[in-house]
Amino acid sequence: MFPAVFECSPTDPPPPPLCLHSEAKCLGAKTVCRKAFEFSQNGEISIISALVTDQQALSAVETFLGRLPAPLGPLLVIVCGGSSVDMEQLSHLKHKLHT
Repeated sequence: MFPAVFECSPTDPPPPPLCLHSEAKCLGAKTVCRKAFEFSQNGEISIISALVTDQQALSAVETFLGRLPAPLGPLLVIVCGGSSVDMEQLSHLKHKLHT
């Protein structure tokens, strides 16, 4: 699982890729990107890693589409996947998850 990856030592072998059992396959990532892992090791920033349900991923995408409040202060969000999803696909996924 991804949260455990960030606890690994840089000398540990990489974990195997995850199998995605999800309707929202393109909103997920099978592995942690190298740069995110490097950031987790240098201790300069805090990384919060989470595995989420399809419903949570869909809700996050909808939030990212313009509803984040401005007074959050400095914030960096790295979202893996989803680059090939359009609004029609999001609507279809939302309907499928709510039925």
